[in-house]
Amino acid sequence: MRVARLALVVVLVPCLGLISCADQAGEEAQTMEMSMAVDLEALGAAIAEMNVAWTAAFQGGDAAALAALYTDDAARMAPNEETVRGRAVIEQIFTEMFATTSARTIDINTTDYGAGGNVAYAIGTYSFSYEMEGATKTDEGKFLTVSELTDDGWRITAHSWSSNLPLE
Repeated sequence: MRVARLALVVVLVPCLGLISCADQAGEEAQTMEMSMAVDLEALGAAIAEMNVAWTAAFQGGDAAALAALYTDDAARMAPNEETVRGRAVIEQIFTEMFATTSARTIDINTTDYGAGGNVAYAIGTYSFSYEMEGATKTDEGKFLTVSELTDDGWRITAHSWSSNLPLE
């Protein structure tokens, strides 16, 4: 009988310890999930605000305002171009573009978004046009942005898009 009790203690004590560890791990995971949760309604509003700001800056030719929507180390992945990194480089690209274009319009339509913790994504469609050297250039396609929650709010950390139009 003593051997049976000893065997029971030898088996049950580690099992109870494992159950306690599993409960603690479950509580930690639940706490982590809660801290990683994002208010999707607020995120949707922030993305809509960013789209309005992006549109206004693009149409107004304001490279500094556009660049301010990106993180300092943001990646810009334009079609048929090398990836560039950094807010300053992104601002320079827009400055050069705005110096040679006019009558810029853009329509941004976010179709899906989500987040976990301080990282969010948005996907959608775009269409734009502008005047350059007397000709109207147009494009339409899809985009993906990855944003990071910073002290200044959501900022784009990666931006990629591709045209739906055939190559000319």
